[in-house]
Amino acid sequence: MPPETAPGLIGAHRDDVWDAGAGLDPQRTARDLEAAVGSALGRNARLRGHHICVSAGAEGLVTLSGSVATQALRREVELACWTVPGIRTLHDHLQVGRSARPVREP
Repeated sequence: MPPETAPGLIGAHRDDVWDAGAGLDPQRTARDLEAAVGSALGRNARLRGHHICVSAGAEGLVTLSGSVATQALRREVELACWTVPGIRTLHDHLQVGRSARPVREP
């Protein structure tokens, strides 16, 4: 049987990481990871009101962006992220400074 008609290769994309046999969907995994990190950050009362964006990518890569007021808060964000199962790499692009005051909620 020619390689292009082999049962396992029909319609396959070599650059896809999706593993149908294991039920792994990278986009769903990334969304679940983003939600889990958001929940972890939301449980910390000192972080509420700060502008922190979380984006997750393939294989447990999480990127943080936004702003916090102090270096201590930045460290709290990082520590909260590392409590989430599945994170393998954390890129911290948070801005620290006086202009990064929490947003007051009405």
